[in-house]
Amino acid sequence: MGRLRRLLGICRATDKGKQVAKKGLMVLVIAALVAGGAFAQVQMSAGGGLVFNGGRLGGVSSDKDFMGENHIGFGGFLFFDATYAELSLGFTGGPTNAVVVFDGDKETEKSCSMTGLDIGLLGRYPIEVGSLTVAPLLGLAYNLVIGMKDADGEKIESDGDFKVSDSSNLRLQLGVGTDLSINDNLYVRIQGLGHYRLPSKSYTDSAKFMKDLGDDKAKAAGGLGGTFTLALGYKF
Repeated sequence: MGRLRRLLGICRATDKGKQVAKKGLMVLVIAALVAGGAFAQVQMSAGGGLVFNGGRLGGVSSDKDFMGENHIGFGGFLFFDATYAELSLGFTGGPTNAVVVFDGDKETEKSCSMTGLDIGLLGRYPIEVGSLTVAPLLGLAYNLVIGMKDADGEKIESDGDFKVSDSSNLRLQLGVGTDLSINDNLYVRIQGLGHYRLPSKSYTDSAKFMKDLGDDKAKAAGGLGGTFTLALGYKF
């Protein structure tokens, strides 16, 4: 198991993670600025709360064999809302389990834990339903991995070709949210989102490495999951 994990680079990465992280952050920041300019005259609000997410991070497959990771994350976040767009910044962390399917046999074991900054931008279309506001949601989120610990709780440091940030990933998100008014200014926001994570650089590099060794069927895979948030907001 350990030899296979080292081969595929699970919870490991190579040397271009910072470039990938910068590109993902740049896309989100530019989109946020455009959204802010477009909706400068609409109702503004801000708040914060708790976030929970889970699902498959991604992996590497070859023929009928597969090795990937499942992750559970939880933490807190802040958001800024401009009626039709929500920009959020969160801090999350949690355990990651390796999943290996080899010759039809499946095994799982704890591989590491990750912490990261989560930056998201959601488009939303609010619909008033009595005291509730319901909104379909569609957008992107980028998880910038800033820390890792191994299965024994020892900190994993970036070193040489290995960069912690190469496990960072981009999510495509779709879901629904609801705002429950407490008074003219305060409201409770509840949101549920399904997501698809694009494979991180650590997976794409692992797949490339396996192809270089002669495995033409090796390819990186993304993963499905979900996110739930509970927050308190204030209208300006």
